[in-house]
Amino acid sequence: MDLLLKRGQKNFKCPSCETDLEIKYKQFKSGAKGGKYESFIADQFSWAMYNTAGMLTKCPGSGGWTNLFPFDVYPAKIDTFKFPFGIECKHRKGWSLVDIIRQKRSKTPKKGKADTYILDWWDKVKEDCEQYKEKWGEKIPILIMRRDGEKGDIAILDATFPGIVNDKDCYISNKDLSVVPLTVFLDYLRSKTWD
Repeated sequence: MDLLLKRGQKNFKCPSCETDLEIKYKQFKSGAKGGKYESFIADQFSWAMYNTAGMLTKCPGSGGWTNLFPFDVYPAKIDTFKFPFGIECKHRKGWSLVDIIRQKRSKTPKKGKADTYILDWWDKVKEDCEQYKEKWGEKIPILIMRRDGEKGDIAILDATFPGIVNDKDCYISNKDLSVVPLTVFLDYLRSKTWD
């Protein structure tokens, strides 16, 4: 027996027992949430680096369209080779900074599966920077994160990033990476001159 439901339909009669049944739709907002977050980060970086809006934008397909640009923040009005960063944005639950200290990674990462460990995401950003170097130029990997339902974004940077590693506001710093509040990193960007 086929049931044809109309878009937005809230209830229907069961064909076998004539009972009114309510349809409950599960909302999937992760794509919209991620897109809004990428737009927010693009605006923050645009203002911090170029003191104007619109220089950077979220990449169509959330960086998934590697023929366009493999990262989440796209240089809309500047040469992609001149833009120094490969930025990946993550706005989700289930991650913890403790995973960095414990060096937690997925044992068998699966293609297309959303891993929940920060170091898996960090490795992916670094790989993308290396893999697309010839096509898009040298990029410094940056992972920007926010946990669902919380304020306070963090930036994860290469440990060799100048001027950040020794900052008193640095949460974690080891030989591979540094974790700082996003506000500290944006202040650093404002203090520099960008092409």
